[in-house]
Amino acid sequence: MNVPALVLQPDPVEAVRAISVGALLLVIPLYFLPTILGWQEKKRGAIFAVNFLLGWTVIGWIVAFVWAAAPDTTPSRNHSAAGA
Repeated sequence: MNVPALVLQPDPVEAVRAISVGALLLVIPLYFLPTILGWQEKKRGAIFAVNFLLGWTVIGWIVAFVWAAAPDTTPSRNHSAAGA
């Protein structure tokens, strides 16, 4: 009595689905990297808006990234009160 070996055939649809999910898990954080970097800044809402609305243009993403990476130049209230 000869029992046929059970051979598992990979399903191409499942492979594409797994690759797509993996790519999304990588691409979404990269797309929102300017927002993530600028989250501690006071201007985080504006950075998010530029990133979300114009990030797909690449130029908008670069603008949001540079804006998020730039140091916060807003003077603090303590400095302005000390100079008066």
